[in-house]
Amino acid sequence: MTRCTHLLLAVSLLAAPLPGGGLERQAYNILQKNCFGCHGAGLKTSNLDLRTREGAIAGGERGEAIVPNYPERSRAYQFAAHTQKPAMPPGGKLAEAELDILERWIRAGAVYPEVEAAKEDDAARKAALAAMEERPVTEKERAFWSFRKPVRPEVPKNGEANPVDAFLRAGWQERGLTPSKAADRRTLIRRVYLDVVGLPPTPE
Repeated sequence: MTRCTHLLLAVSLLAAPLPGGGLERQAYNILQKNCFGCHGAGLKTSNLDLRTREGAIAGGERGEAIVPNYPERSRAYQFAAHTQKPAMPPGGKLAEAELDILERWIRAGAVYPEVEAAKEDDAARKAALAAMEERPVTEKERAFWSFRKPVRPEVPKNGEANPVDAFLRAGWQERGLTPSKAADRRTLIRRVYLDVVGLPPTPE
């Protein structure tokens, strides 16, 4: 009797609807919260739009993001599980419970819930702004030149009077290049005529 009771309880738990609108809605909410900011209405990084089943299956520059019934072949899931690179989302790994929901959802066919497009687009735009404002800057990004504090370089001392020429000569020397000789007066006059007038100079 006890065994039958346990069996009936297990079946009822499996059949009971998941809190938060069921598996489809739970999976969609996870994608909306963590993915739509960069792969939705506001941004489509790597040409990937995860707002619809069609967009997820079509994928982006890396190919299919979600392969229904096959989480092990779904790049979006593998990136989220940190089993493939790049690891997603940028803010950190999803909770194991969220990964479990995504895995079961994909294995069940990755069916998207019916949503109101206008509300979801508005939510996606807000998520995109939040992602841009709250996403931490990585150390690799901090090393990019535009994030570095400007530092005035020391002008190379190589005999050039003009600082620009000094930097150019230093670059040539570093690469083992020999600059051309200075042009004579006749050549300079010809260049000026061609640049300013558009015709070669007269014999005079």
